[in-house]
Amino acid sequence: MKKKIRETNVSILFFCILTNSSMAIASDSIDAETDNDNPQTANSVSYGWDATLASKYIWQGFDYSDGGSVLQPEAYLAVNNFSATVWINHDIDTNKTDELDLYLQYDWSLENYALSAGYAYYDYPQNEPHRDDWDASQELYLDISVDNKFNPSLSIHYDFDAGEGAYYALGVSHDYEVATKNLSLAANLFYHNNYFDTSGIPSFEINASTNFDAGSFTISPSISYFHTWENGDFRGANAVPDVWLFSVNIAQDY
Repeated sequence: MKKKIRETNVSILFFCILTNSSMAIASDSIDAETDNDNPQTANSVSYGWDATLASKYIWQGFDYSDGGSVLQPEAYLAVNNFSATVWINHDIDTNKTDELDLYLQYDWSLENYALSAGYAYYDYPQNEPHRDDWDASQELYLDISVDNKFNPSLSIHYDFDAGEGAYYALGVSHDYEVATKNLSLAANLFYHNNYFDTSGIPSFEINASTNFDAGSFTISPSISYFHTWENGDFRGANAVPDVWLFSVNIAQDY
C-alpha cells in the first residue's frame, strides 16, 4: 500500500450582466474588437519544486520506513489546468530511493469548490529491506474541497492495478492567526474499501502546521498524530499502532 498527493488550483469564472439591448450590442462590439486584436490567448505556465524532511514515512498511519527518517523531494510543471508531478521517497537510514511516483492531474473550480482529477503511477525501484514484495501500481483519483470556514475535503482513489480496491480521505481544517503567523489545524479520517484486500479505518490524523517565507522559499513545519483502533481488517497482527510524525517542507514556485 501507499500514496501521496499534492494539489494545484486554477480557477476561471465568467459572469456578465446586460441591463438593456443597447448595452448588449456595445458589449458584443467591444468583445469582437478585443478578439481580433488578440487572436490567441497565451498559455499559463508555472513550475516549482519542494522537499520534505520527515521523521518517518507515514501514510494514513502506516509506517513505510520502519521508523527511519526520510527525504521526499518533488517537482511539478503546470500548463493552464494540467500539471505533471514527480515525487520521490529516499530512505536516509538505508540510503536508498525506494519509491518513485508520477501524477498527471487536471484542476478546475466552480464558485468556492476546487476539484482535481488525475492518474497516479507508483514504482518501487529499490525495494529491500522495507518493500521486498511491493509491486508497481496505478490509480485514478478525484479530490474535492470547499473554501469555507472549515475547508472540508474528500479524496477518492481507485487502484485498478496491484491494489484492486479504493481508499478515501475525509478532512477538515481551519486557519488561525497566531503572533502574525498562520497556524493551520486539520483532521483527517481515512478509510479503505478492499484496498490490498483490506477494509476499514486504518487511522485518524490530527495535524498542526504553519509556514513562513524566507526569501523566495516557503518553509512549512508540521506535526501529526495518527490514532487508530481495532476495526474491520485492522485487528490483531494487522492493527495499526499510534504514531507521531514531524516534518519540515521547503518549497519554491515560479
